[in-house]
Amino acid sequence: MLATRFIIALLLLIMAGCATQIRSTSDLAGQVDQQLVEHRYGDALRSVEEFAAREPNTEHLGRLREHAVATAARYESEAIVAANEKVAGGDWHAAQVIYRKARFNYPESSALSAAEK
Repeated sequence: MLATRFIIALLLLIMAGCATQIRSTSDLAGQVDQQLVEHRYGDALRSVEEFAAREPNTEHLGRLREHAVATAARYESEAIVAANEKVAGGDWHAAQVIYRKARFNYPESSALSAAEK
């Protein structure tokens, strides 16, 4: 009886895992768009690369990758410009807050790391 319950629970976990797996580039596009809206730029770029490792590199996947990279780059530059404006105005603390938030949203960014120093 206990073994049957364990097997049923295990099967349910496997089915739940399969249901959350991204199966197509349109599913991936939805996930990446959501991550970009949530300012999770590193996660969006990782999602594209992980999918590309499993699937053939299609034109749609290439456009999705370009969109994610461009959005992340735009975020980087906007954060750096905003922080530099704060520094120019003498508000070092506000600049640090901007960098801290930007590094939280995009920890993989080497441009943010370099600009913060």
